[in-house]
Amino acid sequence: MWIRTASGERITQRALAYVVDSFPYNLHTFLAAPELHALLQPPRDREGEARTREAQAEVASADESRAGLWFPTVVMNLEAKMALPEEGVEWLAVRVTSKQIKDGKFDLDVLVRDVEGELVALSHHVAMILTIERNTKKRDSSAKAAL
Repeated sequence: MWIRTASGERITQRALAYVVDSFPYNLHTFLAAPELHALLQPPRDREGEARTREAQAEVASADESRAGLWFPTVVMNLEAKMALPEEGVEWLAVRVTSKQIKDGKFDLDVLVRDVEGELVALSHHVAMILTIERNTKKRDSSAKAAL
């Protein structure tokens, strides 16, 4: 996919870490195993199809849980293959692939090229797939972390 900043600001060398860590949040829909693919698809207008309040609540709950995913990066390596011009570039091509999505974790390989097709950077990530509640729910302040 081709990327650029929404503001039109040029992408500089200092922004490469952000570039490789900002893969599309719906990427999992393209990488997931076929049996999970249907679960991750955006909802159809199923609420209109649901006849009872109970069925409508079930549809809303499934849609809410699908939207509530979080993908925190655990490890990220970045290897710059060339320096971008000091003034930056407008566009970069980014290719993202994954070798495995399993047990709430996935890996990503990210390849970044400039408009001439020259390799700018390589990156490898390990990330988790969590519900957003893991990040947003209130925690017991008296509980201590344990190994």
